[in-house]
Amino acid sequence: MCRFSFLCLFVLMAMLVSSPSYSNNWCGFMNWKPGQLRSVFMWVDGRVRHYSLYVPHSYQEDAALVLDFHGQASNKFIQYNASCWKQTADRHGFVVAFPQALGFIPTWNGGDYCCYPKSENDVVFASALVSCLSDSSRSGLAIVIRFPI
Repeated sequence: MCRFSFLCLFVLMAMLVSSPSYSNNWCGFMNWKPGQLRSVFMWVDGRVRHYSLYVPHSYQEDAALVLDFHGQASNKFIQYNASCWKQTADRHGFVVAFPQALGFIPTWNGGDYCCYPKSENDVVFASALVSCLSDSSRSGLAIVIRFPI
């Protein structure tokens, strides 16, 4: 409980000291441990966003990064348990991030095609997530991005 209260206080303080336009991005604390799923909160485009990060015991430098997006009305924990990415990451040594969508019924912004909240820019969130995780000075991970963002 104390750790959660400290995290809430820190996020609140980060919101207060950031610029009035809320244009700053903040990668959050990435305190990962091999073999454990960790929740990470970050500040992106004026909003607190979050994801879960799985780093396998078999992790080695220059690992790949997989983003596993949940479906509509689901969440990052259901996706973690339903997908086979954890077991595949354990076998091959890559890192998996499970981003969380926003909304009472969590959905990704599908533009004109689907779903609310349409005002959120999930592409900016995904790009910031990849940027934060691929920056070893922020994440402590040595990830290689093989495709341009």
